[in-house]
Amino acid sequence: DTITRQIYDYTCTGIFEKHKLMFSFQMTCMIMNGEGTLEKHVLDFFLKGDKSLEGVTELCPVSWLVGAGWKDLLCMSELSESFGELATVFKADPTEWKNWYDLENPESVPLPCGFTEKLSPLQRLAVMRCFRPDRVYNAVKLFVMEILGEKYVQPPVVDFARIYGQSAPMSPMVFILSPGADPQSDIQ
Repeated sequence: DTITRQIYDYTCTGIFEKHKLMFSFQMTCMIMNGEGTLEKHVLDFFLKGDKSLEGVTELCPVSWLVGAGWKDLLCMSELSESFGELATVFKADPTEWKNWYDLENPESVPLPCGFTEKLSPLQRLAVMRCFRPDRVYNAVKLFVMEILGEKYVQPPVVDFARIYGQSAPMSPMVFILSPGADPQSDIQ
């Protein structure tokens, strides 16, 4: 745990803010892979969705789910028995799913029909990708928190004393600044 935290802190010091959650997610997946708990086919689906060029063979039973989401849901249903059951339940009674879909923060609420308990955290991310791709960013945060803990979604505060301690005449500090940023006083 200490080594993981130090790697996270050290790496976050050197990457842009917008990339830190992506790094946390990648680190989480690598740790899960090392533990043998990563479902690689589900991760592949989560990252890429349905890659086939063919159109859907079955019409979407609702108007509120976007076409790509329906296509992904049908593709996902072939990945596992749990996903197949989810698609069947959705087609039979989409009302409960519509209520969940309409929530402002559906990622923080259990999935309808008891699927939160039936699916792994990574499988729940795949479901979020199908229904609410606009909320996947926040769902990834919750995923990392569930697997590794909250400290891995809260990047460390820049500690200039620590950064200075790691520098040397042959390995200087390099700062990439954005407009309005001036670390000069902190460095001095």
